Amino acid sequence: MRAVKNIARLGRVYRVRRRGAARASTPAMPWPVQIGRWGAAVAGSIIGFAILLALLVLALPGLGQTTTSNTLSTPTPETPNGSDEMSAWAKVKWSDQIDQLASYLDRFPNSRYSEYVRHRLNALRSHPSITKFRDCAECPEMVVISSGSFTMGASQSEVDRYAFPSGMALPLHPVTITRQFALGEFLLTRKQYATFVAETGHDEPGCFATPPDTPLLKFDVARSWRDPGFAQADDHPVVCVSWYDAIAYVSWLSKKTGQKYRLPTEAEWEYAGRAGGETGRYFSDAPICEFANVRDRSKRLHYSAGQFFNECDRGPFQYLASW
Repeated sequence: MRAVKNIARLGRVYRVRRRGAARASTPAMPWPVQIGRWGAAVAGSIIGFAILLALLVLALPGLGQTTTSNTLSTPTPETPNGSDEMSAWAKVKWSDQIDQLASYLDRFPNSRYSEYVRHRLNALRSHPSITKFRDCAECPEMVVISSGSFTMGASQSEVDRYAFPSGMALPLHPVTITRQFALGEFLLTRKQYATFVAETGHDEPGCFATPPDTPLLKFDVARSWRDPGFAQADDHPVVCVSWYDAIAYVSWLSKKTGQKYRLPTEAEWEYAGRAGGETGRYFSDAPICEFANVRDRSKRLHYSAGQFFNECDRGPFQYLASW
């Protein structure tokens, strides 16, 4: 019985071999992997803009608002830690029920998912509901972020862990967000960006991409958000867009809606991303491949330079970073 992506229940998995074949010669069925061709962009590319997760609205009082449950999506674990634990994890990974999450922690207080579940549980207890809105049919869905304080920056252990260049990570320091704001809940999609292009005619060719033989970005005039070099669907994050494209997009949103959209400050972005947590990652020490598409061992087959996460292998993605 194994967990499969996007299916809440554990599923029975079989191995098939030809009649008469020696059992010892039969390769083990690989753990189910997500296979895709859209390749996630590195931080700073999609997370710089594609996202327009970065979209903010500051004039909130007059906005139409709806209240929905505070839910977070989490990826399927790669390797089971035991049938009981995995069965329990499969039941709570999509849950926003406080009693279910608390029950999981009571049974598995030291599992590799316990810190994530504990953080999720604390967030639900502190904010039992969240306010969302959308200013137009083509606009991103926004989530209201309350004001508050947090510790910004990276500890020395995190700097050493990822070998950040000098000056790339700020030292830890307290920051207060004095006003509530709204942030785009999801990455800006190709379809949403296409609407902006169709209405404004803004369409700049070329973008920076990471070639297989170097970790450095190089400008490729042949690429564009329409054809970044790998297949995408309309609901995938738009890539191959620049900071100037981002500014043009939020300016268009402001004119279209009559509200004040802009990109967030670094402090606002980190405050929202941490969501009250203090660990280096919101999922704490759980395997990173279960929560993100990163340069794992499989990427070494296609890339000879750059940083890799050797502790995991999610399978044959076509990985191409663009912005």
